[in-house]
Amino acid sequence: MKNVMTRAWEIAKAGVKKFGGTAKMYFKEALIIAWKEVKNTATSSDKARAMFMDIFSQGKNMEVVKEIENGYEVIIKGKLHEITYVTETDNLAAGKRINVYFRIVNTTVKANNTLTRLIGVIQ
Repeated sequence: MKNVMTRAWEIAKAGVKKFGGTAKMYFKEALIIAWKEVKNTATSSDKARAMFMDIFSQGKNMEVVKEIENGYEVIIKGKLHEITYVTETDNLAAGKRINVYFRIVNTTVKANNTLTRLIGVIQ
């Protein structure tokens, strides 16, 4: 709520610079614009989910680094079955860390439907 009000005042002050008058004159419309900006802003988790769905929706087998175990990268080849959930944490050094947990159907092992975690960093 505080961010919306702050953004509304910024928009109103920009209106004063551009057209003249007072910020109070522009505040009503500025508040409407600020609310629309907040509603239309997708979270990083939503963006990550959409990005991975777009990558895997092409129906091709993809190579995915599952986890690093004992210094070795375990690579899975398969097709995306579903994205189960997305978590987001703040990392001061790297920005936001996005963990995408998904199930992949491995075509080499017919019954393999293991939960896999893909880590990406969004700055």
